[in-house]
Amino acid sequence: MSIIAGNLDLHAECRPRVGCFDGHSPRLNERVIDDQWTGYLAEYTELIRIPPVRFAKIFGGSLRQFSKQPMSSLPQASERLARLCEEYGIDTLYVNAPYFMPFLMLVRSFAKLPLRFMVIAHSVASARWLTTWLSCAPWITEQDVLLASTESCRQALVNLSPRYAHAYKIPLCIDTLLAAEPVRPLAGKRLLSIGRLEEVKNIHVLLEAMAEIKQRVPDTVLTIAGEYTGSLQEADRYKERLEAIVAEYRLERTVEFTGPVHGSEKDRLFREARLLVNLSTDPGETFGFNLLEAKAHGLPVVCTNWDGFRELLIDGEDGSFVQVDWSGEHPKIDLDVLVRSCTEVLLDDKLHDNLSQGARRNALMYDYRTIMPQIRRLLNAPLGQIAGEAEETALLESSMRTLNEIYHCSLLEATGCLSESPLSVLDWQPQGDTEEWMRRVKPIIQHFAGRNNHAHV
Repeated sequence: MSIIAGNLDLHAECRPRVGCFDGHSPRLNERVIDDQWTGYLAEYTELIRIPPVRFAKIFGGSLRQFSKQPMSSLPQASERLARLCEEYGIDTLYVNAPYFMPFLMLVRSFAKLPLRFMVIAHSVASARWLTTWLSCAPWITEQDVLLASTESCRQALVNLSPRYAHAYKIPLCIDTLLAAEPVRPLAGKRLLSIGRLEEVKNIHVLLEAMAEIKQRVPDTVLTIAGEYTGSLQEADRYKERLEAIVAEYRLERTVEFTGPVHGSEKDRLFREARLLVNLSTDPGETFGFNLLEAKAHGLPVVCTNWDGFRELLIDGEDGSFVQVDWSGEHPKIDLDVLVRSCTEVLLDDKLHDNLSQGARRNALMYDYRTIMPQIRRLLNAPLGQIAGEAEETALLESSMRTLNEIYHCSLLEATGCLSESPLSVLDWQPQGDTEEWMRRVKPIIQHFAGRNNHAHV
């Protein structure tokens, strides 16, 4: 569907009323993506923004207290949720506050309320998101609109639970008309890395590659934009590691750390860069939104052959892949291929221009005027009777290990969380470092690393 067709389609169907949390994620990258996405959604639906305190009141003001005695609190919570839906005139709720998701679904299931949830799988196998999806699995229904941005994301969800087989593969989207023309002739040979700074993003690998790239293309500079994430201890440790690499290879005048950026400053970095590099092997990586932003700006990408990156990038058309070997304990990036791929784009103007043109062309598939009508059609589907679970008590008190019809226990065994219940798993904390966690979730996401490159919407 063309962008023009998407505009004409705006009035072709009725605009469903959709409630959502009127709040913002504390993480900058999640906040920016959600604010953009809800802005696009508001053009195709009647989006009703509801104060978060109204949802907290459903659970007596405290989700933690509710989770300690859910069965005795469910009748009252059900009445409050029903009143909220009636007050705002909604039968669809976009849950953009992840911790509320399983609790709201549980209440809906208990009361058999005619309420559809719309949720997006931004991430799957990070510890934070894994526990959320495990907790939601017993209560989600086929009438809920679960959006997986890539096929590999959908497969990871199904590896957790067969309940997620109804997920729709619909990618995140962007306004391609807002992307400014690049000003790269003024910027020289600038590489850009943008996103969270933590070990699974492999910024340390990029710095090691930069030392070699600098030898081949002396006027290359690298801008690293983003905030350190994880615990304070993890963030401090990783920052010290990166600073040590910069000092070891004498990259002080070559590498710039800007901190988190957004708005016009973020747009400027995309316009001034010659190449975006994303080396993530994040267990939660499902799409790679900055790859999409790069496309819209006509910016070629060199990225790891990892999860949804393989579906978003077309190798040789708008960028190139760096192979990831996950035959061992943890993913390993091919450093030689990384250096060669970056150097080729930096030195070959014709290659760069071809990739840039391909990026802008392929970005059109992800314009929100193409994507949002697909979502609106799902939201306009008739809402039938919600078939809630008949024995909420048994589900709430059972360990996930005994719920084989809900969970793929053989794939989840290594995580160590199967002794938890569908609600207690929300407070479960995995032991060990990042490398240990990657080993534990490998049975669920080992398909994230692969060699079959393809891209389609």
